[in-house]
Amino acid sequence: LKTYADKELKDAKDWMTATFMTLKQYDSIVVKIGGLNSQIAGLNSSLTDLENRLAEKYPIDLADASDSIKSKLGDVVAELNERLDNEAKAITESYTAAIAKARDAIEEAWKASLKKSIDDCEASMKQWVNETLTGYWTIEEVKAELEAQMADIQGQLEAKKTFLNGLINANVGDLKALNDKLAELDGAVAQNAADLKTFENDLAQAKIDLTNAYTAAINDAVTKFEGSFPDEIKTRISSVNSDLDKKKTEIESKVSSFETSVGGLEAKLSEFLNASQASRIQSVSWFPTSTDGKETLYYDKGDKDFPGSENYRYIKFRFEVRPATEAANITAELLSARLLYTKTRAAAGDVEELDITDFSNASGVITVTIDASKVDKDVIDKKISASVAVAVGNVSTKYVPLKAQALGDPLIRYETTDGKMLPDSEIKGVRAIDKIGFFCTREHTYGRIDFIGEIGELDLNIGRDTWEGATMKKIKVCRDVAMYKSGGFGIFQNQYKLEFADLEKLDVSKVDNFARMFMECTHLADLRISSWTPKPQNMARAFEHCQSLKELDLSKWDVSEVEYVKKLFYNCASLKKVTLNGWKLANFNKKITDYTRKEREEHVFSGINCRNRDFYIYVKNCDDKTTVETVKRWVDNSQIAGGEPLNKGLCKIITN
Repeated sequence: LKTYADKELKDAKDWMTATFMTLKQYDSIVVKIGGLNSQIAGLNSSLTDLENRLAEKYPIDLADASDSIKSKLGDVVAELNERLDNEAKAITESYTAAIAKARDAIEEAWKASLKKSIDDCEASMKQWVNETLTGYWTIEEVKAELEAQMADIQGQLEAKKTFLNGLINANVGDLKALNDKLAELDGAVAQNAADLKTFENDLAQAKIDLTNAYTAAINDAVTKFEGSFPDEIKTRISSVNSDLDKKKTEIESKVSSFETSVGGLEAKLSEFLNASQASRIQSVSWFPTSTDGKETLYYDKGDKDFPGSENYRYIKFRFEVRPATEAANITAELLSARLLYTKTRAAAGDVEELDITDFSNASGVITVTIDASKVDKDVIDKKISASVAVAVGNVSTKYVPLKAQALGDPLIRYETTDGKMLPDSEIKGVRAIDKIGFFCTREHTYGRIDFIGEIGELDLNIGRDTWEGATMKKIKVCRDVAMYKSGGFGIFQNQYKLEFADLEKLDVSKVDNFARMFMECTHLADLRISSWTPKPQNMARAFEHCQSLKELDLSKWDVSEVEYVKKLFYNCASLKKVTLNGWKLANFNKKITDYTRKEREEHVFSGINCRNRDFYIYVKNCDDKTTVETVKRWVDNSQIAGGEPLNKGLCKIITN
């Protein structure tokens, strides 16, 4: 119990001690806070007193300080001015003395330098005079040489002058003769004009006489002879007609004579002008384009489908004339080309005249295209050699050796019925587009069409309108090339003289419109398109009136999206076999209704002559019966001729 009581008493004592200790601390803090408050009040009082004192004393102290500073500054400025005056005076005196000294030194140096320059100049002049006198005889020698050359040049000029005067005198005679001929021509023209006037008057009078005679005859016949013509009137009419025929014959004879006379004078005038132009040409020089000293003979290797194409050969020959000013006046009539065969180095062979087909003039260099079809094949085979020369009038280049070079296959070969180049109007639609989208430059000679640059796509449109003529007989695409998508419509339409078309290398895989492609190619018997793999949408009239075709294989054509086949083989009268293996016409069949049938599939096979001969349609390897049924429907709706059903003829559909 005692222990417990002691413990409790101890705890109570500790609590009281702690409590009273806290109270003591609180009292101490209160006392300190009171002291702080007193100090703050004192500080506030001191600050207020300080502010009052500053407010009263600051202006006074500031004024006193300002006066003191002004006084000191005045003293310093006065002292500084005095020092500046002294320094300026000292500097001026020193500067004046230095200038005087420098002037004396410069005068002395200038005198010495001037004397040296005069001495150097004198020495240089003496040296120049000595050198000039030393070279005096050399100058005299050069002068004498120049005078000799001058005399030689003057002699040459006199010779040229004499030569030109001779030409001029010769031309004067020609001019006089020409003037006489022209005077004669003028007289003939005047006489013919007078004769024509007389004939016109006679013809007019004859017309009047004839009219009067016929009128009188008719009147007499009506009034006196009751509409009949007696022998007397018939004789008079015959006499008038005979006189009229004689007058007409005389006029035609005079006009023909006049035209002949004018033609002869024009020929003489042209000959004289050409001779006059040629006489002004002093020299003609070959313009080489290679370092081997030879000109190139280009030749075609030939194509078995175009017999004679191996004879296509040409030479591009460039030359200059002197004086150069005469180059612009050269005409085709003045130009000629000759080929010289050289069988051995020691002996010359035959000379062959060659035709010049074209020439151009660019910056004084004249380029001629020479038809080399006459050149012997042995030159190409290097069995013999040959040289070529070009002449302007009587002035010729030297003979230039030839080297043969084969031409590559052109993009397109062709042949015409008349053996002439296709006119630009017929090939204006033959265009090539490069990889970027620009048109390529076309090159065209007879039988060959090509383009400069890398071809991206080809537009082969040679279709003709019905009123336009056509001369193309054969065509062949010789290199692989793609036709652009919209380039199929009517591209050979109305080429009614076309017999052969090899289009195997023409890629038509992007083309979707084949409508009227070969329409009216009535003589086309050999059409090579077995490699074609298109996916057409429109095939209407594609082979209409191809009356000479006997077989067509379209088995590689994907027709799953075709929409129009109207008159596809219409009037292909000679057709014996059409191969449509693998065709899929299910989608096409879905689009056919009673309203669309006429526009989409009318007369597909009409006009094929199978009355007395077999006509086969192959429809093998089709996935469903729809294709076969569709082809049968086309046959049932077609006619041989005059309403006779095609299915009544010898038409056979082969399905397996």
